[in-house]
Amino acid sequence: MLQACGGSGTQDGSPGTTSAIPPSPTSGAAAPATVSAQWRPTASDTWQWQLRGPIDTSYEVKIYDVDLFDVDAKTLAALKVAGRKVVCYFSAGSAEDWRPDYAKFSAANMGNALQGWPGERWLDVRSATVRSVLISRLDLAVPKVATA
Repeated sequence: MLQACGGSGTQDGSPGTTSAIPPSPTSGAAAPATVSAQWRPTASDTWQWQLRGPIDTSYEVKIYDVDLFDVDAKTLAALKVAGRKVVCYFSAGSAEDWRPDYAKFSAANMGNALQGWPGERWLDVRSATVRSVLISRLDLAVPKVATA
């Protein structure tokens, strides 16, 4: 799963715009929500994918894919100033024993080990606990974006 965690704007890099989203037919008379336009990568965009170690920000690419847990706000800010988009990797279906949230999963939440990935186990995504931890993983990006 990819989660954007740095920058904002439209696909062409211009600042995001807002648009009203009409209520769904089943939502009654609820007022329309306002959201920012989302940037979406294109097939021709260039990427740097780095999940370990200090991020090398010298690549002339449009998008950096970095580890959600390991990237710091200073690196995100430098990438944003350089006009880069940032996508944060995180696992949406496994528990990795080196992650700070690993202890939040109970044995009942975990399934088989992932073949070829020592220390990583599949998660039962039907579990409310698992879903809560996964939401926390997404929320981890918020303060990083605010300081970037």
